[in-house]
Amino acid sequence: MNIALICEGVSESKILNHFIERLGGDDITINPIQPKLKEVHGKIQQAEHGGWSQVIAHCNDKTLMDAFETNDLLVIQIDTDACYQSAFGLSSLDDDNQVKNDERLYTDICTHLSKDISPEIYEKYKDKIIFAICFNEIECWLLPFLTTNTKLCNATNNCIHKVNDLLKSKRLGIPEKDKNCQMAINAYRTILKSAKKKKDIENASKFNYGFQRFYDDLTKALNNE
Repeated sequence: MNIALICEGVSESKILNHFIERLGGDDITINPIQPKLKEVHGKIQQAEHGGWSQVIAHCNDKTLMDAFETNDLLVIQIDTDACYQSAFGLSSLDDDNQVKNDERLYTDICTHLSKDISPEIYEKYKDKIIFAICFNEIECWLLPFLTTNTKLCNATNNCIHKVNDLLKSKRLGIPEKDKNCQMAINAYRTILKSAKKKKDIENASKFNYGFQRFYDDLTKALNNE
């Protein structure tokens, strides 16, 4: 099975690649659409700009049609903290200025990502699109692989700082402004060693609404359900 991937950056790409490969097995080939990746001195780097704006830019008719010419599924990832940016065009608050519940925010973001796709094209391919909506950032998905503390595992705020606190004893960390440096690469690699089996990923996904939706939807798609 071929799976195309649109995500914010190379760190998100590495994490999703790991999960998809563990869930899909040896018969999975992952093809990055955004960001494009390149190898420099043995290290995988972004070949172009990333971020939520590039995820939005790639959610269009042409990208979908091109993706499904050679792929069976398309995974689209974005962090919900994009909602804090006015340019994103979607608020995390409802009409009463209350924080949207997870299901409402998830649905609104998925709808927002598909707004530049024509209804005909979206209807044709929607069952082959898997959303990876990260509450609030993809590092929140990693916390259950580092701790059994339920409160920390359920966290959705300042997760990269919480991850770094948990990594201190290993003398590792993820610099927020350079998540592709060697230190960050080593940190992600160390964390993902605890996500070896499907059950590891299933158990971790239960702590984050977006992670669980991603796990459930991808598992069903891989099993042709």
